[in-house]
Amino acid sequence: MTQTILIVEDDPQMMEVLATMLQRAGYSIITQPVLGDVISDLQMNPDINVVLLDIWHGGSPAFHLLDRIKATFPAVKTLIISGGGGFLSTEASFAIAKLARTDAVLMKPFTRSSLLSEVSKILA
Repeated sequence: MTQTILIVEDDPQMMEVLATMLQRAGYSIITQPVLGDVISDLQMNPDINVVLLDIWHGGSPAFHLLDRIKATFPAVKTLIISGGGGFLSTEASFAIAKLARTDAVLMKPFTRSSLLSEVSKILA
C-alpha cells in the first residue's frame, strides 16, 4: 500500500522540490499551501499518513495547527521542517517542535536522503 504525505508549504518552489523527492521515492503526495485548509484535507483524505509541515508558514509559526492535527488525527504522523523563521536558532526550533509533540524535525537546508530517512523512521 502506498503511503500518502500531505505537504504544507507556502513556498511554491520548495513544495515542488519536496513533492518531487517524495514521489520519486514512491509516496503519494497531496500539496497544500494554505494552513486553513489542512484540517479539511485530512478529513477528506483519511489515507494521509504523514503531514509534512513548514512550521514557519508565511513568516508566522504554525504550532497551533500542529496541535490541532495531533488532537484531531492522533494516528497521523507529523514531520516539521523549519528554517528557524529567520530569527530562531536551530536549537530553539528543535525545542519548540518537541514541545509541540511532532514526530520528527528537519532543519533547512536538508538533503534528500535525510528527508527520506525521517519519513521512513516515522512510518516504521
